[in-house]
Amino acid sequence: MHWQRLLHHYRHLLLFMLAALLLGIASVMVFFYLPLREDMAQLQKRNQQLEQNREALLQRVAASEVENEVLKSSKLALREALDAQQAELAEKEKSLDFFRQLMVTDSDNAGLALNGLTLAATPEPQTFFYRLTFVQYAKKHRRMNASLSVAVHGSQQGEKTTYALADLLTENSAWPGKLGFKYFQVLEGRLRLPQGFEPETIDIEAIPADKRDQPLKRTIDWQIKEQ
Repeated sequence: MHWQRLLHHYRHLLLFMLAALLLGIASVMVFFYLPLREDMAQLQKRNQQLEQNREALLQRVAASEVENEVLKSSKLALREALDAQQAELAEKEKSLDFFRQLMVTDSDNAGLALNGLTLAATPEPQTFFYRLTFVQYAKKHRRMNASLSVAVHGSQQGEKTTYALADLLTENSAWPGKLGFKYFQVLEGRLRLPQGFEPETIDIEAIPADKRDQPLKRTIDWQIKEQ
């Protein structure tokens, strides 16, 4: 019986120790788990704040990029507008200079004159664009009427050959054969050279109807304007 009581005593003691151990473990878990849980909650809250800050920063960056693009586009549009205005002013100044040149006081320089001849190649073979600009230099301008003839000199198959410009014009170009203007007149169109013809010079002759005006005679080398 003694050993039975002793065994019963040890059993109660073992149960007491086991209960104490479980209680200690539970206390330790409560002691460490609750602060850890609070730390985890704070960390999660901090992560949420960082994510919100990140989203806000991304939005600011996107807005800044849009603002920069708008500013860049505005600057480009302003620059283009200024360039266009500058080009327009330069063109107007060029036109004013042109008209100023027409107003001469020296009688020796007055009268009918050729202001320019332009020849330019076109995509069509043997076909060229031409522009003739005639002006009247005078202190007091009056209408200038004159007959006009233009000839192209060159060689073809080793022989000197001459063609009237009127005979070289394409279907869509017309030759007036005369001049009639007060300040200036521009004649332009397209001409097509015969096959094998090598142009060398252009003769231009304009004879005013008013005998007081001197006739215009010019010989100009055939020279194509670079595009």
